[in-house]
Amino acid sequence: MTITRRNLLQTFLALGGTTAGLLAVSCGDDSDPGSGGGPGKPDSGADAATDAGEDAHVTPDATADTGTEPSCDSVGVTIGTNHGHALTVPPADVEAGTDRTYDIRGTSGHPHTIVVSAADFALLADGEMVTVTSSNDNSHTHVVRLVCG
Repeated sequence: MTITRRNLLQTFLALGGTTAGLLAVSCGDDSDPGSGGGPGKPDSGADAATDAGEDAHVTPDATADTGTEPSCDSVGVTIGTNHGHALTVPPADVEAGTDRTYDIRGTSGHPHTIVVSAADFALLADGEMVTVTSSNDNSHTHVVRLVCG
């Protein structure tokens, strides 16, 4: 079975969204520095499989072999500490590649907006994940992750 970078990102994004949804009981403040769980461990930059001279079994992105540009058929969205907010980003917005402001109110009782820049859309079009932070409304923000699928 071959897993592309895009499939891996979509899987992680879906799992992250599910986990965030299960853990979110109420509004959280994504900008609170105390909620991060502490600093991460520094990476030595070494991979055990690589250091041992073994093949790490990394599958290159399928688009690298064909020379075709990635396309964006749909945009996956995950809203951190979500409580009713919603966002739909049409693939046409990715193709247009201009700055856009979106309202993510959804069924929540308060608004938030996010701004996706032209540079963000270029990253999405290249198959990269984009992370933006919503406006601070009702004393909190949300981290929003976007990925083309």
